[in-house]
Amino acid sequence: MYLAFKEYLEIGGTLDNATFTRFEFKARKEIDRYTFNRLQGDTVVRESVKLLIYELIEIIDTTNGKQVTSSSNDGVSQSYVAIDFNTVVSQLVNSYLSNETTLDGTPLLYLGVE
Repeated sequence: MYLAFKEYLEIGGTLDNATFTRFEFKARKEIDRYTFNRLQGDTVVRESVKLLIYELIEIIDTTNGKQVTSSSNDGVSQSYVAIDFNTVVSQLVNSYLSNETTLDGTPLLYLGVE
């Protein structure tokens, strides 16, 4: 895990442990995909990765990839706008990890040949 449940709660998370575990796994797999699994070998999880996991969990927790844009209380109606999950993930990953490297100095988002 890149973010423990206790850390998630301390940041402000509200999900239960079982839901968090599922969403953390999905968020971790997204990060691993963008970083070509470079974080798996690191022994220390940096703060930017933990905060990114939190942000991704929040996106995953939206209603089936939709974001609530308006809500009503008495009539219990909500309006949603579809979000492009891959675009949002890409933007967040680039924002949080663009200047980060592995412990051996390889940029996490490096796309070239090593």
